[in-house]
Amino acid sequence: MSVVFMKDGIQKIIDGGGGLVGPIIVRLFQNNFTPTKGDTIAAYVEATFSGYVAGGNNAGPMGGDVWDAALFVWTQQAAQVTFTVGAGGVPNMIYGAYWVDSGGKLLAAERFAGAPINMNTVGFAITYTPTQTAESKFG
Repeated sequence: MSVVFMKDGIQKIIDGGGGLVGPIIVRLFQNNFTPTKGDTIAAYVEATFSGYVAGGNNAGPMGGDVWDAALFVWTQQAAQVTFTVGAGGVPNMIYGAYWVDSGGKLLAAERFAGAPINMNTVGFAITYTPTQTAESKFG
């Protein structure tokens, strides 16, 4: 599934002149849910598996603008983040990731293809790179 941007995320893109500004905090969600543009943060149940850091991982700001002239697509990415199962025996089924700003406002969310992912084995990891794309409807 692709990333769904919420109202606050779209406003940050506009305010940033086309890109998300400020740090992007990535959190994983464990409820069987498909993101929609009208969501609030209450719709997402944050992961709790052993080794997960509550509050998520800081992916930093979006950067590295790439324009694909042949496809009329613009792409930006933040830093890759990794979530690893640690010792402790608390498993979760993970359905996707959601992005918040440093103030906790919901920016965007994405359900993972092939969800759920079973986070129950020590050392197993999910690696995720926040990516936003914009596609021209002209051309």
